[in-house]
Amino acid sequence: MPFFDTAGDQRMVHQNQPAWDAIAHYIQLADGKLPKRPWNILDWGCHRGGLLQTLSGEFVARLQDLYGVELDEEAREYALRHLQQMLFCRDLSRVPDQSVDVFVSHEVLYLVELDWFLIELKRVLRPDGAAF
Repeated sequence: MPFFDTAGDQRMVHQNQPAWDAIAHYIQLADGKLPKRPWNILDWGCHRGGLLQTLSGEFVARLQDLYGVELDEEAREYALRHLQQMLFCRDLSRVPDQSVDVFVSHEVLYLVELDWFLIELKRVLRPDGAAF
């Protein structure tokens, strides 16, 4: 059974777009303190890739790679079909150490054990990277 049905996904996108736009705005505000090289952006808990799609539009000139990490197989497969320029995987263990410049996550932290998450965030984030 899918995590959300199609109508549910459409509602979720509509409801989350203001938050995704706000995250993009906060990244813009921090841009001067972020690495000057092209960015690797990772969205942990990306579902169908809506936040990554928003960020790819906002920061197209700054991007190297976009990574989505999603447990739900149906959502991940949807993202793979519709956002082909992005790299998707099931969990953070497949993300190389110190490979992420901008780490984002929206509405998923309450689903995990926080100590584990912080260890993984530190592992994948480059020393001059940022999390939002």
